Amino acid sequence: FNPHALIYANGFISFEAAAQRVVEIAMDPAAYAAYATAPILRNTTAARWPFSWHKEAPPLPDGEDTLRKALAEAALAKHRAGLGGIMGAVERRPWDYAEVFPL
Repeated sequence: FNPHALIYANGFISFEAAAQRVVEIAMDPAAYAAYATAPILRNTTAARWPFSWHKEAPPLPDGEDTLRKALAEAALAKHRAGLGGIMGAVERRPWDYAEVFPL
């Protein structure tokens, strides 16, 4: 997560200190606007997971793609194949359901 978009409450000495920071940002229009317009996620990580509560994650094994790269490759493969992720329409006829509703 981008620290300029979210306030990490666990990073403060106490809950009161975190609440005080929230109030400071809420009362300062420029700071509030900065937090509101900053991108929530930064696209600069080589992390194993897109999100984790862990402060330190184990490093990726040598040669293993990051999740970011794997997702990009999967999306590009679908794009190159002409697949948009939308299932085509299936035309059904009344007799397709004849076994479901016997006479």
